[in-house]
Amino acid sequence: MSATPAEPPRPGGGPRPAMPLDFGLSLPDGQRLFGAHKSWRGLMLSVIGTALCAAILQLPISTGITVALWAMVGDMLASLGKRRMGIAPGGKATALDQLLESLLPLIMVGRPALSWTTIAVLSLAFMAFDIGLRLAYARMRARE
Repeated sequence: MSATPAEPPRPGGGPRPAMPLDFGLSLPDGQRLFGAHKSWRGLMLSVIGTALCAAILQLPISTGITVALWAMVGDMLASLGKRRMGIAPGGKATALDQLLESLLPLIMVGRPALSWTTIAVLSLAFMAFDIGLRLAYARMRARE
């Protein structure tokens, strides 16, 4: 494995916020571990945004943080799989893009309160919603 940082290290150490989560690490297949689209900034914004949404919904902030972290783990695993399949960063892989991102938080936060059937239905609903949004966005862009 070769590890070539995408950016020079920050004075005083620590990652730059927009630095890729994989620090530029490539696997033997020559593809990046996750790709340049997965950044520390995105991870931080996801955690902060989800924690704020949890607070607005009067849920514990820790629940929002847990949901965000597991969703990002799912997103990174999907990116890892897509890189191995030769799909470029930002490329789409329907189902893979949505299922891990929704399943992991539901399992880690929802079990045992949610049944496996409920988790499956919610994950499929998330997938359908995401695909619907993508189609609507594509139509809007086509009109421009």
